[in-house]
Amino acid sequence: MRKITICFVCVIAFLCIFTSKSKATMHVAMMDEEYLNFEQQKYDERIKKAKEEEEARKKAEEEKAALEKETSEKTKTQKTEVQKSSKKTSDSESKNNGNNATVAVAKAAAGKFSQKDIDILYKICHAESRGEGEKGQMAVANVILNRVKSSDFPNSIEGVVFQSGQFTPAASGSFNSISPSAQVKESVRKVINGERVFADDVLYFKSVSSSANWGKLEFRVKIGRHLFYAR
Repeated sequence: MRKITICFVCVIAFLCIFTSKSKATMHVAMMDEEYLNFEQQKYDERIKKAKEEEEARKKAEEEKAALEKETSEKTKTQKTEVQKSSKKTSDSESKNNGNNATVAVAKAAAGKFSQKDIDILYKICHAESRGEGEKGQMAVANVILNRVKSSDFPNSIEGVVFQSGQFTPAASGSFNSISPSAQVKESVRKVINGERVFADDVLYFKSVSSSANWGKLEFRVKIGRHLFYAR
């Protein structure tokens, strides 16, 4: 009987020890699980915060880009409106100036050329350079005014243009009926008012198709369908 009692006590003690260890193990396991849950929650919060910050950054960049685009478009619109306004003003001024072009040129050339000379210059430049670009038309006018300045030629536009053997169109019977284009007039006005294509020593030009031998002259430049020479 004593032995049975001892065995029973031992079993009870073992069960108590086992139960205690199991509880301790479960407690530790629960603590570990709580810790892991806590860490997981912290990690999830960091990820969430990082995502929110990234979304906020992207949103700020998008708002900035949209604002810059809006500002750029407003600036372009304003520039366009200014350009349109300037063009309207310029067109209006050009129209008004075009109606009084001859008077304006006469005033600009006051004391230098008569209106008759200016009209002759329009016609000879139209006859010699129609179909050329602005530079080609200005170049012809430049040569004629260079001759007016030179002591080797008459001292007026009329004298230079109608000098014997110089300008074929001037000798034709239809010269006076020539109607200069607006483009030619504008090119000539620029030369009359001081713009130049080349220096004063360029006094001659001929068509690229001409077979005339000008070996004694110094070739300077080809503009359009004309070759220009200096003495």
